[in-house]
Amino acid sequence: MAGNVDIGVRHILPVYIGFSILAAVGLDRLARVTEQIAGGTAYATTNPVFAVVGQAGPPAKPDHGRFLHGFLRSELGQAAAVGLVLWVAIAGVVCHPDYLSYFNEFAGREPARILVDSNLDWGQDTKRLGRRLRELGVQEVSVMLIESLTLPLPTEEAIRRLYGLPRIKPVDVSSPGEGWNAISPTVAKTLGLSFKPSFKPSFKPSFKPSFKPWWERMPPTEKVGALWLYKIPSH
Repeated sequence: MAGNVDIGVRHILPVYIGFSILAAVGLDRLARVTEQIAGGTAYATTNPVFAVVGQAGPPAKPDHGRFLHGFLRSELGQAAAVGLVLWVAIAGVVCHPDYLSYFNEFAGREPARILVDSNLDWGQDTKRLGRRLRELGVQEVSVMLIESLTLPLPTEEAIRRLYGLPRIKPVDVSSPGEGWNAISPTVAKTLGLSFKPSFKPSFKPSFKPSFKPWWERMPPTEKVGALWLYKIPSH
């Protein structure tokens, strides 16, 4: 955690267990303290001098404590607590089985614009891609997947057999190939940062031509987990 390498929240996931326990203990302590303040007993219970003379001593400042205590004990506060717990529970059910690529609702429908790599796509959906392509009856697919970069498999054929993919060929960066194209957002967002035009003009332009890969100009036909799947019709 003290290093300067940031390649995914997975490296600190066990910390969340401790955070959850501390949050529960803190909420319980906060509820007890606010209850004491709201009841006017904070000084009597925390200071032995004031305990002898009863409620004598500096006046407590119960406004915030009473408000928080009242909110925690009110129907609105209890409903809010139940709502937050249901939100977490329902989100966990809805995201099944995409637990690795889960982002909360604030990330929107395009979490790849926030984070990729092992936070979103680390090759966990490639077998699902193979199943989906078989369901669709796909005989050939253009791919830009992370497996060829991370797995010590000797050939693309070995990758194809391992994941149950049909015949595969590389994705054409300059233009979408007809038929089905499967793209890893990790590869597209990380390696795609240095994409350049495939043509070389005969003159030297006074400006640097911008280039946007074709998949950034159209939405995917569907998503298989975190992977983008495009069906390009024949012209």
